[in-house]
Amino acid sequence: MLMLHQHITRTLLALFLGTLLLSSVVSYFTIKTNNIESYQRELESHIKIIKNQLPTTSNLEEFARIIKENAGIRFTLIDENGVVLVDSDAQSESMDNHAHREEIVKSYKVEFAHAIRFSDSVKSDFFIRRPSF
Repeated sequence: MLMLHQHITRTLLALFLGTLLLSSVVSYFTIKTNNIESYQRELESHIKIIKNQLPTTSNLEEFARIIKENAGIRFTLIDENGVVLVDSDAQSESMDNHAHREEIVKSYKVEFAHAIRFSDSVKSDFFIRRPSF
């Protein structure tokens, strides 16, 4: 039979561990949300610069390479039908049509649409921010 102080010790330990677990989960989601918001703002800044430079660009492959090298971001340009014109990380000819992707469909309704998903072409998770042009 457990003594009273053992019951109290176990109860306090359980409360402490529960509180620690709860605060860890809340902290994780708070940090994740803050990071995503920060990435959104950063990508919007990059997109605004790219939108200004794109009309004067004649070599899209070189443009994509320069963006990748200087900004450290993946750059994919698609046409109005969802066909990939150029991609900084993969061969555009081998890529699927993007017309029905979540961020593309959303971008017809709002200025900046986004999604977080796995990229089959480069086998990695990406935060995708797509502006409407």
